[in-house]
Amino acid sequence: MEKFQNQARKLHLDVTLDAPSILVPTSSYSNEGLFIDLGLLTAQTHFTDDPNRSSVEQQVVIMKNLLASRVQLGKNNETRGDISLFKCAELSILIDRLLYPDKVQNEPQISIVANWDTIQFTLAKDDYACIMKIFKENFSEKIYHKIPKPAKIAITLDLSESKLITRHASRNENLKFLDLRLEMLKAHFRQLSDSSYDGKAQIQTLLLDDLRETNKSNSVTRMIDRNFNVDPNASMFIVTLEFKKENEQQSSGVRQ
Repeated sequence: MEKFQNQARKLHLDVTLDAPSILVPTSSYSNEGLFIDLGLLTAQTHFTDDPNRSSVEQQVVIMKNLLASRVQLGKNNETRGDISLFKCAELSILIDRLLYPDKVQNEPQISIVANWDTIQFTLAKDDYACIMKIFKENFSEKIYHKIPKPAKIAITLDLSESKLITRHASRNENLKFLDLRLEMLKAHFRQLSDSSYDGKAQIQTLLLDDLRETNKSNSVTRMIDRNFNVDPNASMFIVTLEFKKENEQQSSGVRQ
């Protein structure tokens, strides 16, 4: 086996493909729902020329054009109208994998580093109504046909009925009620050959705005923001995780 590993050939991977798209209708009979496009997926494998790291395989995974929107389909399942809910920069993931962990003891068996520069999520009344319909109608549907018992009194309240008739429609600013923005999301994870590991995730900036129509002059619209006396270069949210097998100790921490 050792001789086979020494003579094993390295495989170079370079793949670009369209990731799946997911449509979640409000019900099995509805032409309206949420459309999630996982964008363009690129995966590449690199090998370093450094003799000290010749046993490390590096994989780069990049996801571009991720998008989530509320859509309305036509009779032939074509997109009749849509409006964007989620926008983000490309997601980059770097994976270093040790090919021969039994031979090299001073290198992590696997190391994962993820970077996501910008994530923005905007929700309006029509969007919220669509999501609630999915929970109320789609997720509550049975796989078999069942005749419901007639109810004496039934009351259903929805925020509004939306009619999307144009592609990439502009959102009515007066209907927005939530805007969430994340900047510089970073995460890394390392696992050693002795099964010990450590990880860290951090968000540089996290902003949440309440955009509901209220008396904005007397109310707070910025729900989450950095305190004015905090270093602007410091991360707003940090999570750390560490496990060391030799000491039989496990520790984790969360800092805001």
